[in-house]
Amino acid sequence: MRILFISPTLGIGGTETLISRYATQMQARGHEAVIAYGWFGEQVESLERAGVRCVLASPNRLTGRSLPEWRRSLRALVSEYEPDVVHAQSVTSAVAARLAAPRLPLLVTLHGLEQARHERAAALLLRLTRGTLTAVSQRAADSVRRYFPSPPVEVLPAGLDIAQVELAAQGEVPPAPGSPHFSCVARHFPVKGVDVLLEAFALALERIPGAGLTLVGGGSSGEAYRALAAQLGIEGRLHWAGRIPNALPFIRNSDVGVLPSRREGLPIVALETLALARPMVATAVGGTPTVVRDGETGWLVPPEDPRALADALVEAGSDPAEAARRGLAGRRLVETEFEPTRLYDRIEELLLDLSGERRATQVPPLKPRPWYVAARGYQRARLVGRRNGTATWHGVRVLGYHRVSDDGDVLATPTAAFRRHLEALAASGVEVLALPDALQRLREPVAGRHACITFDDAFADVARNAAPLLAEHGFPATVFVPTAIVDGRAAYTWYADPPPAMTWDQLRELVASDLWSAQAHSRTHPRLSALSRRRAAEEIAGSKADLEERLGRPVTSFAYPAGLYTPRDVELVLEAGYTAGMTCHPGVNPGGEPLGELRRTMIAWGDGEQEFRAKLAGALDRPAAAAQWLQRRRVRARG
Repeated sequence: MRILFISPTLGIGGTETLISRYATQMQARGHEAVIAYGWFGEQVESLERAGVRCVLASPNRLTGRSLPEWRRSLRALVSEYEPDVVHAQSVTSAVAARLAAPRLPLLVTLHGLEQARHERAAALLLRLTRGTLTAVSQRAADSVRRYFPSPPVEVLPAGLDIAQVELAAQGEVPPAPGSPHFSCVARHFPVKGVDVLLEAFALALERIPGAGLTLVGGGSSGEAYRALAAQLGIEGRLHWAGRIPNALPFIRNSDVGVLPSRREGLPIVALETLALARPMVATAVGGTPTVVRDGETGWLVPPEDPRALADALVEAGSDPAEAARRGLAGRRLVETEFEPTRLYDRIEELLLDLSGERRATQVPPLKPRPWYVAARGYQRARLVGRRNGTATWHGVRVLGYHRVSDDGDVLATPTAAFRRHLEALAASGVEVLALPDALQRLREPVAGRHACITFDDAFADVARNAAPLLAEHGFPATVFVPTAIVDGRAAYTWYADPPPAMTWDQLRELVASDLWSAQAHSRTHPRLSALSRRRAAEEIAGSKADLEERLGRPVTSFAYPAGLYTPRDVELVLEAGYTAGMTCHPGVNPGGEPLGELRRTMIAWGDGEQEFRAKLAGALDRPAAAAQWLQRRRVRARG
């Protein structure tokens, strides 16, 4: 999936940091990400090191005045890059995206509006863009949701990787002046309320005269703030760090963080401060109270109230034990409620759904029952006049099942029919091998007739219904496992009402017997041919790693989900360290051939004892022309 992110700027603020994380996460997950930005670009270097291309759409910040320039630039970029979906990061960028690419699917994330008087117009514009709308906080969502024209809004709070924050906070900074020491990381614009903080800090110094304050940030009001500090006589207690890419070492070097904003979305700096176990003194605006909880993780005061802010500063600075308690509570809050994976998973899910790639990468849904009835009739017609007697083939025939159940599912073999299949196999003189043993023999031409029994998708009824019948005959079997479905992180998407999957405990119980092995079937059971090379590699290699970690057994085989694959996927299977790849192409494996595309005799819905004997004898080893055409079409399909 190709994603075009549009951001009015790529400066060093919290919003831009979150945008950068969206893009790098999507890039790391195998998608292609490009960011179009304007004005400041401090994050560009680190983004491009992470593989994210950044394109300067305009040297001007995206506003109504610069919108025509942005539109021209974005239209050229869309024509060159051909994205599948656009992720816009503000109301203005959503408008620019819709004007530049009116037919592309659009996801919009609202990080907050700086002025209340813009809320009604924002709601109308967001409705007109026809985009899917998310917001970083309930307050940001409510700012437009309250107006009739607003589209539906999904709240997706920001997440934070604490380990990354701690690593970035290790940098050296000048010694903090004063004790207790406060830090304020905020742009020097009126909306951030730094002027209120300066007035409050002057009042606080009357009661904690040794205190110090570091101000990290820059902006159009910077000179005015310095003049105000001089007027208040507090210049000697301040450290002006300026506009820097990484403020985390300053936060770590302080005792308490301060955020005196007049308006906010969900402040990333508050999450970062709490992640470093520093409490916050902040104004109760926007999404801030969801992070800074009064009496728990910090102190909340009304905006525009220097005296209330001064009181909170004095209280936080005068009681180090209480400040430490609230700081640790803040860290626990970030760990439990702002874990980042959930956010990135949901963003990816929305982008996939909008782009259509989710539909393209999913295997096709089950067809209506009449289709399977017709397929069974066609199979019987092919068997007419064919000889089902003594087999003449030599090699290893791999038998492929899905379910063993009496619920009438078109992928299920009824229990009684499965019992008859096993009885016919036992009477056939064919030796039944465990799949790992068969792979060793297949390195050379195989003499004699051998079979392996396999089950795709790890349905729970295989353990419940098939395993006892196999044990009666002492037949070994293999289950091909889509690990994310067993985890519960993915589903059998080809079912409207899917049957249950095995649990890891059931799998462990199966493989504890010498009769069973668990082999890989990808993580989420996607259509591999529709994935990027990176994502296909993650699905293929990841399922092997998951199984070996969970079950402690070597994994040597990979079954291509739904039998849909390309030569690239065969290459990826072998690169991942598998011995063999399993297809759904019918036939016997004579041995002495490459093992990346082993043939498999699939047992279909409605196959009774007669059909099973015919398939075992090789009566249907030559694939039907219609089946081959349909399989090629499914491999190429894009949803």
